[in-house]
Formats: sequence, C-alpha cells, structure tokens
Amino acid sequence: MLKLTLILSILAIFIASLPNPKNTVYPPSNAQSWKNAPFSATSSAQDIYSKIYGVAETHSLTKYRSVVKDPFGGDDYVIKVVYEKGGYASKGPGGQAMYARPPIAYSKAKTIKFCYDIAFDANFDFGAPTKIGNIGIGEGKTPGLFSGDTTNCEVPSKCFSMRYMWRADGVGEIFPTVVSKADRPPGWCPDEKKCGNGSGGQGDSIGRGSFSFKRGQWQTLCQIISATSKGTMEVQYNGKTVISKSGIKYGVNFAKGGFIFATFFGGNQDNASSKTQA
Repeated sequence: MLKLTLILSILAIFIASLPNPKNTVYPPSNAQSWKNAPFSATSSAQDIYSKIYGVAETHSLTKYRSVVKDPFGGDDYVIKVVYEKGGYASKGPGGQAMYARPPIAYSKAKTIKFCYDIAFDANFDFGAPTKIGNIGIGEGKTPGLFSGDTTNCEVPSKCFSMRYMWRADGVGEIFPTVVSKADRPPGWCPDEKKCGNGSGGQGDSIGRGSFSFKRGQWQTLCQIISATSKGTMEVQYNGKTVISKSGIKYGVNFAKGGFIFATFFGGNQDNASSKTQA
C-alpha cells in the first residue's frame, strides 16, 4: 500500500483495465511542492491514475489495484496493489507500472525530494536467500523518481530512474538506472556482481542491506535527488539517511521528470515470481 508526497509525497501504497493512455499531458505548473489529494471510500481504480497525474502506463491493469481503508488501523484510504501468483517483471498477472508527473516546476528544479509511505501485508513473502546468497527468490521493486524517456530507460543520456528494490527477507536497496559502467563515480558499485553491465547500467544494486522492509506496518521512504553533472542521491528510511552518493553524472535534468509508480516482483526471470499477496 502506498501513501505518496512529492516536495514532491504519495499518501500511501499498500503492497497486497484502465484504458491504456500513452501520452496524457497536463498544463505546466510553477508549484514548488505537491501532495496527492486524499482518496476516499468512493475512489475507483481508475481514479488512481488521475489523482497521481499519470502520463503513461505500461503494465497497470485496474483489477490489480484498488483504494481501501488503511488495513493497519489508520483513517486514510490508500492504494492497494495485488501481486498474483506467477507474476514477475511485466509478465503475468499482478503489480503495476505507470509514469506520473504531478504538477511542479520540473524545468526549474535542481533538487527534488520524493517521499511515500509503504506497507506490506503481515504475511508478505519477500522470498528466501539462494544458496549462493545473492539475488534470492522473490525480489521486487517499488516506486521512485525518473526523468526522460518513459518507454525504455536504458541510455543515461536520455533518462534516469530511481526505483527501490527488496531482496530476500525484505532486505532493501535503491536500484538506479542512471550511469553507464564507464561513468560510475568512485565507490558507486564496489561489488561488480551487484551492478548492471548495460549501456545504462540497467539497474545497479546500491546500498543493499542499508535498511529492511518490514511487514504489517507503515514505513516512510524518501529520496533526495540533485540531477546535475555532479549530482547527488540520498535515501532516507523512516527519517534516517541510509544511503548517500555524490559525483553522479546525470545525463538529463528534471525537465521531463516525475515518478514511476512501478511495483512488481522481479528481476526478469520466473524464479522471482510472486505468490498471490498484497
């Protein structure tokens, strides 16, 4: 389940068919911050797209998302996402993947802070470690900032993305696609086995184990991104800085920025597929 804030905040995401708009356009804004309008008992699965200012969807069937009363005792209505058995990446059932651009002055922004609350069902199965102890069975992703290409972010001169990832047993990390292997700043990726080798990195495991996702309770994730040629990246978990990187060569600024409302199991192999859960 998710609660979203973009200073950029989404009120809440609980981790438990819209028409497929490709290029929804909104008027420009000079606002310095945004917080999503509250959901209510009458909010539909389709309302989620409009309330978070969705601009494109890639894998977001409405039957896998809904608005529900906070299952952990709060008064808010939150977004619930269901992962059905066998789903992973953009294959199979469950999960969500859409791009959103809430109304702030992206072209003027040097630094953006993006926060949301997230909760997992009390019996959520993150997966168990493999025998060799690296990726594990059942890894998955949660939302983060992006800028640039909304179709296939692999080339850092055209885009970047800053999703989070859970690993076996809920071990957390940030999973940026932002720099090529040749442009990694010092200390970016000490363990080569945990970093992508494509032209855009194709996802690097940064700060693995610096925090862990908990079951049955809300927790707050914030990322503070300065997208410049000597940029920075900071991750806060429940108000504490857990990851900090500098000297990042961002290929694009925030002019085409927003966030990726993406959450699914994977990895791109079926050993990371989900059981039915939320």
